[in-house]
Amino acid sequence: MNEILPSYDTKVLYSVVDVEKEIDLATELKIMSVPTMIFEYDGKVVCRFSGTKSGNEIKAIIEQYIK
Repeated sequence: MNEILPSYDTKVLYSVVDVEKEIDLATELKIMSVPTMIFEYDGKVVCRFSGTKSGNEIKAIIEQYIK
């Protein structure tokens, strides 16, 4: 993510959550395994996955929603 996101400048906002410290938030977001990525667009979850994906797979998801 550190390699991918800077290329999107201010078009992508992201947060990293330490699920061991933020147990209530992890529960609210139904995070059952790490890593979990949740993509939102216009306040709605548009993609969610657990486990790893390649940089190209993550870029493809982001590119669907950036105008």
